[in-house]
Amino acid sequence: MVLLTAIQATLAAHDHVASLEYTSEKELKGTVASSTEVFAEEDRSKQPSLFSVVRAIQNLFYHESEAQVWALWALGYYFAFCTFLFNAAKFVFFRSTS
Repeated sequence: MVLLTAIQATLAAHDHVASLEYTSEKELKGTVASSTEVFAEEDRSKQPSLFSVVRAIQNLFYHESEAQVWALWALGYYFAFCTFLFNAAKFVFFRSTS
């Protein structure tokens, strides 16, 4: 619960998190903010996404003497993979079938 409280405080203050709530004492549920801004290809990493949330959590646990930061990134990418694999993606642009 101590780690979850720290993660909740960090994410609640993050600009890219639209909503965040405890669904139980062991689980947080949140929504990433949607952006109305158009980003150039080289600035895509600055737009709100699951990865900006993962980076915020990484920064929370970062310490110069820790060499195992890659493990947190691996965990974040795993969560992202599972999220996009099992939850339907909302399509914004549709291609013409003709």
